[in-house]
Amino acid sequence: MYAAKAYKFDPAFTLVELMVVVAIVALLAAVTVPRFTGWLNSSRIDAAAGRMAGVLRRAHNVAAVTGKKHRVVLDLEDGVYSVEREGEEGDFEAARDRMFGRVVLAGGIVFKDVTLPSGDMLTSGKVAIEVFPKGFMDEVLVHLADESGRERTVLVRGWLGRVKVLSGYRDWRTAEG
Repeated sequence: MYAAKAYKFDPAFTLVELMVVVAIVALLAAVTVPRFTGWLNSSRIDAAAGRMAGVLRRAHNVAAVTGKKHRVVLDLEDGVYSVEREGEEGDFEAARDRMFGRVVLAGGIVFKDVTLPSGDMLTSGKVAIEVFPKGFMDEVLVHLADESGRERTVLVRGWLGRVKVLSGYRDWRTAEG
C-alpha cells in the first residue's frame, strides 16, 4: 500500500513571480505617465487662462459697482499681472479687493503676445487693459502658451465687457467663429 504524501502549501511568491509583476507595473507606468503629464500641463494652461478671465470679469464688475476706473496690468516679460484702480487724484494704485493680488503665471506658462483690434501685436513690456465704470473695456486678445506648445486665447470684448477663453491661438477673424 502506498502512503499518502502530505504537501505543504507555501503562500509566498517566488522571485520570478515578483519580477513578472514588477515588469507589468513598470510597463503600465511607462504608458500612462506621459498621458497624465500631458493632461496635467493642459489643465495648468486652462487654469491660468480661466483665472485671468475671472480677474478681468471681476475688474469689470467692481468698476461698475464702485464707479471707479480700473485696469489690469500685464507684465509680458515677467509673466505677472495685477489690477489697479483709479485713485482720488486720477493716478492708479493697487486695487483693494482680496481677489486682485499680484498673479504670477504658473511655471512654464508665458504671455505669447497681446493683440489689439488694429492688428498690432505686443510681445514685451507692460500692457494695461482699461476697465471703465460704465461697462466698457479695452478690446484685446491675450495669448498664453506653455512649454509644450499648447495655447489659449483670452478674448476681451470692449462694448459688451465680455471675457471668454478660447482654445488655441486665435486672431480677430477666428476669435468669434
